[in-house]
Amino acid sequence: MNASGGSKDVRYFVSGGYQNDEGMMNKSNYEKFNIRTKVDVDFSKKVKLSLNVNPSYAKRISPSQNFTNFWRMPRWLPAYHNDLTSALVRTNPQYSRILQGDYSHPRHFSGLMYSGLMPDGSSWASSRTVNPSGSAQQNPLSDVLRSDISSNEYRLQSSAELSIQLAKGLLFKTLATSMVNFTNGLNFFEREYNSEGSNNSGLFINNNYTDLLSENTLNYTKSVKKHDFAVLAGFTSQTTKVKNQQTAGIDFPSDNIRTLNSAAQIDAGRTSGTNNQIGLLSYLGRLNYAFDDKYLVSVSFRTDGSSYFGNGKKWGSFPSISGGWVLSKEKFLSNVSWLNNLKLRASYGVSGNNRIVDFAFLDLLYGANYTYGGGTGVSSPGLVSSNSFLSNPNITWERTGQRNFGVDLSMFKNRIGITLDIYKSKTDKLLLQQSAMAFTGVPQFWNNLGSLENKGFEIELNTKNVQGRNFSWTTSANLSHNQNKILELGTEAFLLNQGERTEVYRNKVGDPLVVYYGFKTDGVWLSQDQITKSGLTSSLSSVFAPGGLKIVDVNKDGVLDNADRTDLGNPYPDFNWGITNTFKFGGFDFSFLMQGVQGGKIINGDPNYNESRRIIKTYNQNRWVSAANPGDGKTPFSTNGYNWMLTDYVIEDASYFSLREVNFGYTLPATVTKKFKVSSMRFYFTAQNLFFQTANGYRGLNPEGRFSNGPYSSVLIDGYQRGSFPIPQTLTAGIDINF
Repeated sequence: MNASGGSKDVRYFVSGGYQNDEGMMNKSNYEKFNIRTKVDVDFSKKVKLSLNVNPSYAKRISPSQNFTNFWRMPRWLPAYHNDLTSALVRTNPQYSRILQGDYSHPRHFSGLMYSGLMPDGSSWASSRTVNPSGSAQQNPLSDVLRSDISSNEYRLQSSAELSIQLAKGLLFKTLATSMVNFTNGLNFFEREYNSEGSNNSGLFINNNYTDLLSENTLNYTKSVKKHDFAVLAGFTSQTTKVKNQQTAGIDFPSDNIRTLNSAAQIDAGRTSGTNNQIGLLSYLGRLNYAFDDKYLVSVSFRTDGSSYFGNGKKWGSFPSISGGWVLSKEKFLSNVSWLNNLKLRASYGVSGNNRIVDFAFLDLLYGANYTYGGGTGVSSPGLVSSNSFLSNPNITWERTGQRNFGVDLSMFKNRIGITLDIYKSKTDKLLLQQSAMAFTGVPQFWNNLGSLENKGFEIELNTKNVQGRNFSWTTSANLSHNQNKILELGTEAFLLNQGERTEVYRNKVGDPLVVYYGFKTDGVWLSQDQITKSGLTSSLSSVFAPGGLKIVDVNKDGVLDNADRTDLGNPYPDFNWGITNTFKFGGFDFSFLMQGVQGGKIINGDPNYNESRRIIKTYNQNRWVSAANPGDGKTPFSTNGYNWMLTDYVIEDASYFSLREVNFGYTLPATVTKKFKVSSMRFYFTAQNLFFQTANGYRGLNPEGRFSNGPYSSVLIDGYQRGSFPIPQTLTAGIDINF
């Protein structure tokens, strides 16, 4: 490469890879190919250029049913009808066309008379037609095999960085990055997918995402005797363009003809498009000062303008200041032989959050039909404002001010290192979804509502336990704790929010941000006689039923009502911890990571489904069957009594312990790798999640599998899980080669 002034040095790096992951039941088959190209050019000592280009392609094939829908199916249900089951269900005229080899569904076995033997050997016969499963769900295997959900993703990530030494100590840097992503896909569902007699349908997806970022900074450094100065000034600009389109077609002439123009009808309800442009403009400055490498001060200020907010509310200012004192360099500690480093740190800074839905400050318009004229009228297309959110032109940046105090300690020839951080923060102008007045016809709107406090600590310990010539053993451990509290909710004393099902979350001043809110229980009602003798009354439905949950009269007024709802716990753990041990012996290396969470609660949404209660052992073992067979007196019958999701019966301990990762490797000696003309070569084997232990009595599959409705779901709802996939064990073997 030649350039004005002559090329000093050119370095380039190119690598590629292909990845194929076999998907599990609610995961995707995923194929990916990527290329990474990097070019570094030194035109002179004063001008440097770096280019990175990373194109990639990925193909994803996903199942239409998740793991939950498979274990919800009755165990006796065959995937396909055999000669006996097909003959049985044909006795119901509705299913007279069912043949051997057809998919079987729970509904096929409803509306029939059944007979059999009881456990004691006596015979039993139904007095009327029954539904043995109670499920209206389709056989999930048939749905998986009758659907095709696939997508192709084309991505290009690139960056270019140019640095110019303008003068001694004065450096100009400009960085431009881009990420372009194009995805096209087709979700096709064949006839009778998910319901009997349903038409086939196809959802055609075309999504474009472009993100452009420009960063420009001017850096000046200067040293005068024991004084060191570093000044930075700059601005950044980021533009994100999102264009998503999906078109749904219904009733294709054949399941094998899957072009949109062959659809008999366009489904307007599933056809949509968005074309958004999001912008962020920032100006920033920073001053760093150090005296004698012992006294350190840093001051910074930035201001950001965001397109998420309207005129007059777009800009937020965020200052920060920090200081450090290296005590180990003071004379009064110079004779402490075991001390290598002791540093005290303190800081205060303000950060901002603008992550809400697009254009929440505007009344958005959507397509709708209007009817004019007499009689049935004439339908004309038009526009109507959103029925989901009411606009709020006054929303602006959420601001968090945080104070931090820290200590860095290293001793005994750096064999022991400790880092401690203690922090306290206050978030004002929380961006939350607030309920709107009923007369508006819109349920909620975004608002800067209230303030929240967080405080806690983080501690990290690093030790060199053994440091020999051919053998070493190091340990790294960390522990963190955080607790939060609502300080203000505007004019509200508390808010109640309903989750995905009927579970309720309370947000109250003085409490943690999210608290589970509902009824406490005390076992089950053993008999009607026990209910009568309790003397309790209630207007709530299904509260008094033998075999149902026994609701606690918290306020002891003799009436079971909503006034008895109370705090049932929260999703926040007492502490998180992790520990890593690393061993090296010659060319061999071995390490393992243990990680866990202690405390915190989770709402287990799986028993919301009757199939779960009936089939899964943890929900039906020792359950109440009758007054004569009450089981353990704590496990209710699956369909008796009050709604489980409104009680503490579904709230469980979210603690767990995991052997998260084990690594074993061998690095070939340099004398061997030279023969292959490579700088290094390492063989490795990695295992993840070899052991995962949840809290005693936990009935779910994965306490980490929290359920969320999307990136902008309310922060006032948290800690709910359903249908989580079991913790997978992963084994990986490979070779690292550096040329």
